[in-house]
Amino acid sequence: MQREDSPDGRFEEMVALWTADSADELQRALLLRLPVLGDSHDAFEPLMLLRSAHRDRPDGAAQTAFLLLTDPRWRRATSRLVRAIDESGLVPEEHLDLLARAVLAANHNTLYWKGTR
Repeated sequence: MQREDSPDGRFEEMVALWTADSADELQRALLLRLPVLGDSHDAFEPLMLLRSAHRDRPDGAAQTAFLLLTDPRWRRATSRLVRAIDESGLVPEEHLDLLARAVLAANHNTLYWKGTR
């Protein structure tokens, strides 16, 4: 895990998130890089990351959405991000309820993440 609270560390974090070529790569960047940018009220960036990873590849969208919703980078934007994810249509409707339950559980418990591989 890398965390460097400097302009270079912030740039590296942004590059790792925005240059992910696949959902797996984005999920890896979210899990392996401790947040430097931290605690934003903005739901636009995580929604655009979700859209970039799953616009043409819907598989795993609920998993990526879960990681974005529980990531400390955007914890102040969670309610707006939930609404935006719901309205985006990127996460299949049958997965939205499961996603909501997982996010609620994440507020009170430790959740263990098992990736798709």
